[in-house]
Amino acid sequence: MMYNLLIISNDHECISQVITSSNEVASIDLTGIALTLEEGISILKQRRPEIIVIDAQLTNSLEATFRNEVKQYGCTTIFVSETNSFAANAFRFSAIGYLLKPIDQNKLTELFEKFHKIRISTGTRHLKILHTSTSELMLHLMPEQQMPVTISLKEIQLVKALSNGIIIYTSANKEFFTPIPISEFQQLLLNFGYYALNPGLLVNMNYISNYTKEGDLTLTDGTCYTIPLLKRKDLQLKLNKYFLS
Repeated sequence: MMYNLLIISNDHECISQVITSSNEVASIDLTGIALTLEEGISILKQRRPEIIVIDAQLTNSLEATFRNEVKQYGCTTIFVSETNSFAANAFRFSAIGYLLKPIDQNKLTELFEKFHKIRISTGTRHLKILHTSTSELMLHLMPEQQMPVTISLKEIQLVKALSNGIIIYTSANKEFFTPIPISEFQQLLLNFGYYALNPGLLVNMNYISNYTKEGDLTLTDGTCYTIPLLKRKDLQLKLNKYFLS
């Protein structure tokens, strides 16, 4: 399986080093280079890369928007910087690495390999729905080379579609990737109290902490989404019905 890489940097030497290191890992394929964070957000939305290497100096007033997009599309991030002063930014993104310039290409290659191993270890070839009771359903994930994982639908906060499968986010801040398309159990989730913010993003309504008339939706972990105008009334009706039932 190939994973798309997006580089966000205006440092040409940095870009060259990242490309060289990515070429050492057969499963990493360069999908785009952005010289600004705004351009990076645009490419992210269009091409949905699985991994992003970003120059920390480019984080600015758009950082919150970028962080939401990274989470929405299930991207993994690696930060590079000239100093340690941006380490807090990397922490907010749950980055798998923070490298100082000039980049140690061996370490960057190791991070690409680490990313690949994470995706392989959490990838599942099988997913079953277990009916444990009339009020609770379980997802039974069978990761390759690992023990099976059983997750209650009540524990799942978000389910997001990627180009090659889905990512399941739990309330315990765990993520599970599976190549199974979201269409295989989308209706089940909708029936169980999930709402489709868009065709590829389902949110468990139990984890919605705030929703305004302007269409700003906030989850319990602080993630924010702006609901399209045509869906705002529908979401409000669904929330009213769900929490009054």
